[in-house]
Amino acid sequence: MSFLKRARPATRGLALASLFLTLPGAALGVGADLSGAAPAAAAPVPQRPLAGDEAGQAADAAAADPHAWRGNARIAVRRAGAERGDVTTVKARGRAGKGRTRLTHRAVRAEGVAVGATYRAAVLVRARKKPVKVTLRVREQGAGQTVTHRRSVRLRPGAWRPLRLRLTTTLPDASLRLQLRAGLGAGRLQVDEPALVGVAGRTTPPPPPTETGFPDAASTGVQDGVALRASRGLTVTTDGAVVENLDISGQLHIRANNVTVRNVRVRSSDYYALYVTGSGARIEHVEVDGLGFSGTGGAAGIGGGGKGMTVVAADITGVENGVVPGSGSVVQDSWIHGLASPGDPHYDGIQMDGGLSDIRVVHNTIDMSEHSQTAAVMVDNYFGPISRISVTGNQLLGGGYTVYADGSFSSSDAVSAITYADNVFGKGHWGYGLLRNADVTWSNNTDLGTGRAVRARSEG
Repeated sequence: MSFLKRARPATRGLALASLFLTLPGAALGVGADLSGAAPAAAAPVPQRPLAGDEAGQAADAAAADPHAWRGNARIAVRRAGAERGDVTTVKARGRAGKGRTRLTHRAVRAEGVAVGATYRAAVLVRARKKPVKVTLRVREQGAGQTVTHRRSVRLRPGAWRPLRLRLTTTLPDASLRLQLRAGLGAGRLQVDEPALVGVAGRTTPPPPPTETGFPDAASTGVQDGVALRASRGLTVTTDGAVVENLDISGQLHIRANNVTVRNVRVRSSDYYALYVTGSGARIEHVEVDGLGFSGTGGAAGIGGGGKGMTVVAADITGVENGVVPGSGSVVQDSWIHGLASPGDPHYDGIQMDGGLSDIRVVHNTIDMSEHSQTAAVMVDNYFGPISRISVTGNQLLGGGYTVYADGSFSSSDAVSAITYADNVFGKGHWGYGLLRNADVTWSNNTDLGTGRAVRARSEG
């Protein structure tokens, strides 16, 4: 939370921005009928093939061609070494290109796409000489309307980084175009491996699957083939209700007990995008976007204090804090990434600030590699004692210290029975972990790159 004045390393600046889609938004109370209170989008129609095998092969070949980008910049093909071969290099063209560089790929596209189809877009990008803000866009056009799906990242010069977004189409018989926007200034951008992949038919090969087996875009979020109906914000007041197959613009508030949320997308600038105050909620295969720098400072993707919450296979982005669980909760098989927030954020993938117990964080990917602060997992006693917290089998990347167990905020509220075990770490700016005035079991944690055992810094 941005209002907490913690004794942590100072913030440094890089953050992924968020995915945007314009939909109606308003608060809406809901009783038993949770199938979509807003005017629904057109019912999905059968998906027709995008291209025959011969046309698909031609598109694949063109997508691999670095000459296939077109735009208002200076576009050239340069050798990027044996590792990548020839790639597209982009430089601003005079005053017109600075801050407004626009690129469209002539081959990575789809036609005749039905409402409710799920697509994944991806591209590899690298900044040269200067930091560059890059936005990956998929432009959807149909029925005389245009919707733009986007995700942004600010790149430091150096390594190649993947830029990905997932979208569900909302217009009938739509065409999709892959585009990039970049504020180049005096910098340069290198681009490689553009892809746009639908659940029915293909245009170009998807990015290679991860080899780690940890959660990512392919295994989290709304399941492939599920058609979503548009909805305004919802408040659920019926115990045992099931909320599913919705694309919600606004907050989803779970006030009732034992509610199941399944295959739901939530885009909200509220302090909690998915606000859980009832107990026993089960949240699975959801996508939560807090709208990044257009959202609310200090906001969380999923939270609210509801006890006994279970979160499984969630894709959470565009917030300051991914999940803020209540006591007795489980967060499992989820992907927390692309954290972004206005104000003076202290980013945490999973934030547990005291007054909590009996929480399990199991087999998630929590990616803070774009940030030099604060933590993939934060455990502290800011709001009271905290105990029996188990963090096991996760991939934890980046941050200041990648994880904390920090009992420095109170001399009377203990931080006890904290376990960090069997996790794979990508080292944070300051180190793998900071254990301060806390009772912690640290075992079998290894480095992502070397596979060697890692240690946390201990104080007090």
